[in-house]
Amino acid sequence: MRMIGGWPLVMVLTTFLLAKIGIAQGASDSQNGPLTPFADSLRSRGIEISKPSLISALRNPDPEIRSLAALKLAEDHDSDTLPLIVRALSVEEVQTARTGISSALWSLLGNPKGLAYLQRMCSDSSLPINVIVDVVHTLNVVNKSSAQCAGFILGYLDSHDDSESRLSLLRALSAMYRWVPQDQAGRMAEMLQDMLGDKNPSIRMDAGHALVEISLGSSTEAHRSAISRENDPVVRSSLQRDLSVLQKEQ
Repeated sequence: MRMIGGWPLVMVLTTFLLAKIGIAQGASDSQNGPLTPFADSLRSRGIEISKPSLISALRNPDPEIRSLAALKLAEDHDSDTLPLIVRALSVEEVQTARTGISSALWSLLGNPKGLAYLQRMCSDSSLPINVIVDVVHTLNVVNKSSAQCAGFILGYLDSHDDSESRLSLLRALSAMYRWVPQDQAGRMAEMLQDMLGDKNPSIRMDAGHALVEISLGSSTEAHRSAISRENDPVVRSSLQRDLSVLQKEQ
């Protein structure tokens, strides 16, 4: 199990979450009393803690139940449910629930089996691209290689040049960059520099930020060229800041 200061990661990451969403014991407890265990919190909401029930609860209409179900599965070290938790995170829109589901996911990544399974998901062509992007960002958070995801995402960008696809994937490129072999890193750098000339201003700005994130000093000329032709003052200012950072790093 992944630990921080001797405590399981899932406990460290979720203490604040549980306090924030109010999953605390009743008024009979003292102000600083213990938090209600995940199992008790679920039972109080009419949810059984069997594995099938917890899996079903990941799709419950109540965001607190969705979060608690993921946390309980992580507490049980049930790494077989990791892909289901990833899917739950990919569609979750409520921030407190996203925090809890992410905490569960990070905790399961402390299990070697869970980490290996998550990395293998990147070679599963049946998964939606947004799930693969979530896998990349999750691996990046825990400082684990997402190189296995590079082929999937590069191939997707080769066949999808629309603004929505580029916006959703370009940050994944910077997250994967340090893990991939040189040939793929070169392709990623070329894609990001090409996006500096995209018709969508948000893509141009995000591409500039991504090039800073990977510390690609060789992109300074690409930034200068992009600045010289940029008509949007907001984008131009953003690119100029990016260029200043890149120049300082050289």
